[in-house]
Amino acid sequence: MLSYPNSYIYRIAIIDSINVLLGLTLIASPFLMGFYPGSIITTTHVALGVLLAVFSLFRVLVAYRAAWVEMLNLTLAIIIGICPWLFHLETIHHYRNLMLSIAGIVLVASLLSALFTAAQSHHPQP
Repeated sequence: MLSYPNSYIYRIAIIDSINVLLGLTLIASPFLMGFYPGSIITTTHVALGVLLAVFSLFRVLVAYRAAWVEMLNLTLAIIIGICPWLFHLETIHHYRNLMLSIAGIVLVASLLSALFTAAQSHHPQP
């Protein structure tokens, strides 16, 4: 069985904790922006936020050596990034900027986390 150094585990925990916080931000965003609670926009954002937070929390707590979780987060980042155009809200600048910022941060964090995992799997400690 491969063992991973604590520094690797801490790096993964920090990066994916950022994704957990972004997932919680995504859950709160439709309520803070004043969207109707029963709308498809609210439902979609809450679902995307819950998925992002759960996948990232799973990676932090259990699957710190499973890079496939980051592929799920990358997919969510792409979906989050197209939400302003999907819902025809690209003209609401604060909404568009928030969604693109969240998508960009999740994309970079997930890529970094996956790259750290790939690099560590080639150089495990005995």
